[in-house]
Amino acid sequence: MALALAVVGYLVFVLHRYLTFGTYLDHAESDAAVLAWRLMTGQSLYAGTDSAEQFFSLYGPMLYIFSGLPFLLFEPSVALSKLGNSAACISSVGLFAIYTWRRYGADYFGIGVLIFACYPLIATAAGLWIRPEPYTYFLVTAALAATLLSERRDTMWTAVAIAICAGLAMNLKIHSFVYFVPLVMKYGVSRWQIEWPVMFVVAIAVFVLPFALPNVSFTNYVRGVAEFASGRELHWNALRSAIKFSFMFTAPGLFLLTLIAARRAPLSRPDKIYSAVFFLCVVLNLYPSSLPGSTWYHLVPFFPIAVDLNLRYLRALEERPRLWLTGHAAVALTLIILCVTPQKRLMKIMYKASAWSHEITAEITKAMQSFPGQSIQLGYDFDTAVHYRWTFVRPVIAFAGHPLTVSGVLGMERQFARKDTSSAKIKWIKACRTDVWLIPIGHGRSFSMTSHYGDGQSAFGKQFQTAFYETYEKTEITKHFSVWRCRNR
Repeated sequence: MALALAVVGYLVFVLHRYLTFGTYLDHAESDAAVLAWRLMTGQSLYAGTDSAEQFFSLYGPMLYIFSGLPFLLFEPSVALSKLGNSAACISSVGLFAIYTWRRYGADYFGIGVLIFACYPLIATAAGLWIRPEPYTYFLVTAALAATLLSERRDTMWTAVAIAICAGLAMNLKIHSFVYFVPLVMKYGVSRWQIEWPVMFVVAIAVFVLPFALPNVSFTNYVRGVAEFASGRELHWNALRSAIKFSFMFTAPGLFLLTLIAARRAPLSRPDKIYSAVFFLCVVLNLYPSSLPGSTWYHLVPFFPIAVDLNLRYLRALEERPRLWLTGHAAVALTLIILCVTPQKRLMKIMYKASAWSHEITAEITKAMQSFPGQSIQLGYDFDTAVHYRWTFVRPVIAFAGHPLTVSGVLGMERQFARKDTSSAKIKWIKACRTDVWLIPIGHGRSFSMTSHYGDGQSAFGKQFQTAFYETYEKTEITKHFSVWRCRNR
């Protein structure tokens, strides 16, 4: 129990460090914060493909609703934009602790909480950031906790609760229903002829409901997904990586199943089906984890089910005390060891970023104050490493009311899809609708950075770069940025 409390305490420390280190862990987080702010301030969430203010997003509006709710209560900031996903992470631990106590009792409370709290630490960024994963595994945990209803009430209550959670998760990321299939097969088969149609209707209704908001366009959402998600072929290196990381979720269970099989310990038939469906769903999810732009992070929301199964396997070993203790020790020790390297890497990233992030933010804030009444944006140079990370703090510009039209994420996605920068964005540049650009100081051309996809393509086409140089000129240099203003003003 003490070890479990120590792991949870460390997770709280990591979340605090994440909230306060002054920037974001990756470029997609930055875009998500901007889009959440847009939604909560009444702006269009999904701008059309012909709009200068289009941002790339394959995620549904629930991501931005969850992430944007704190903006309704407090002044916007980088830390506040990360509050929703951080709350989802730690709330999941609390919810699973309640579930474990109710389902398995005091003997499994400590090991259950310990294993569960280890997974966000192992997943590092994917366990914390402003993307669907923290919210999705919270919803999977909520669905798991809802299965307790079947012990006291009609199973239809559990079916509806699982469907609500699945619908919300699908609105985060369209294929997220797969994370709930093991629960459906465990708790929704006794009256499947009645419960499955109800679950389908409820899940679809919940999925569609956020699109009823006046500034959320379902049409633009579908067009965006079709434009950038279709036609992607499986990437073999990504598949190998996904297979390797899948063992993070399956290996502890496979080890315990080996102990069960070796000693012929009892495992109920429903739990065997539950296990088989879980492993099958993990295998099926290797496909979306292997597409260009995707990673093994798609597997992260499976971990609440994995932990639940591990507790069931340990319970099956109760009549073999030595194996029961061996299983406890092996699983706990393995997961704690797996936390070490990812956490060292994460702490190093946040420590290095905190050394410059607050200074960069202060410099941007000073620039906005130096040009009152003028619109300002943060641009890009040639660098995709250090200088590119400086641009992650650009949501502070959106929070100050400046329209943002340029996104490195969108630029990379468009070039990967063999689409040049949209004509609307080029027209925006030629019309000098942004008065001031802050470009990270470097020796290369502005907006000449290449895509992360490794195909050598520039994230911004030559037309865009030419339009920028024809319209703007460098007027001054600060510590980290060169200031570009309209030539004819």
